[in-house]
Amino acid sequence: MNLNKLQYFMSVYEEGSITAAAKKHFVSQVAMSQQIMSLEEELGIKLFLREKNRLYQTSASHYFYEEIRKILKSYDKLVVDIRNYANDNKKLLRIGVNYYSLYEWIKNYTRQFEKLFQDVSITFEFYPSNELIIQLDKGFLDIIIIWDEYVKNLGFYSQPAFQSRSAVLVPCKSPLSHRESLSFDDLKQEKVVILIEELPYYKRTGHLNSLLNDFYRYTPLQKSDVAVSGNVNEALLLSSEENRVIITYEDKLYKISLTDIRQYLIDNSFMNNQFAFAWKDSDHNNVIKPFINFISQVDWTNSSYQHSRQ
Repeated sequence: MNLNKLQYFMSVYEEGSITAAAKKHFVSQVAMSQQIMSLEEELGIKLFLREKNRLYQTSASHYFYEEIRKILKSYDKLVVDIRNYANDNKKLLRIGVNYYSLYEWIKNYTRQFEKLFQDVSITFEFYPSNELIIQLDKGFLDIIIIWDEYVKNLGFYSQPAFQSRSAVLVPCKSPLSHRESLSFDDLKQEKVVILIEELPYYKRTGHLNSLLNDFYRYTPLQKSDVAVSGNVNEALLLSSEENRVIITYEDKLYKISLTDIRQYLIDNSFMNNQFAFAWKDSDHNNVIKPFINFISQVDWTNSSYQHSRQ
């Protein structure tokens, strides 16, 4: 029995539906159903009755729900207490990000905040985007930094953060590398590789097809000129051996050695990603409001990724 399985049970009980609970946790209906059946096997008792595509709670599930709710509430308090203990009883602000690059981007500003508020300790936790939302909703995180498309219609408070621009990396042996600036129109007849580290997610959600359709619509490149990679080393190898231009997102540059490559950043591109800060409420943690006020004063338009690497 694990924590996820108990949280799945809580959601099925509260939603009264396997389908609704699965959507809440961003898992398939089959996976959710298997977890519930596994829990029932471990307990040796039926928690739900299934009749004609409807789910009915048993008396055992009512009792189990109330007891598990108490246990999880105690667990949440224990997590907060132990983290406060580990941070010398400082006020703790837990920030969740889905990519290490976002941590690289924001860390200088969180350090400045800690200098201003010396009784505050900021920690970072890393989860996939769907898990970030769940952790924030359950109170395990105070603030998340996430693609703004995710937080729409979820009922969280949010504030625009920074925009990750399109990054075009041109091999120095290419004539293009001598230009002062670059646009996608300049890539006509060039071979390119689009680097998307989250490639499995992009494929699964349909974002890849949408991105490629926009790419062919707004650039002069043809499908035969374009390769797609989810691996930095593979993209660098294609760039070196086939003289391909790498196109990726600005927030991924910290992973890429710019030796023998010239970097160009393109504003207002169809490939730009807008990120946002999101939080559920500020009542349970009085550090959230000061942090949001502090971070709202940052001029992200003048806060490029190169600045964050210094």
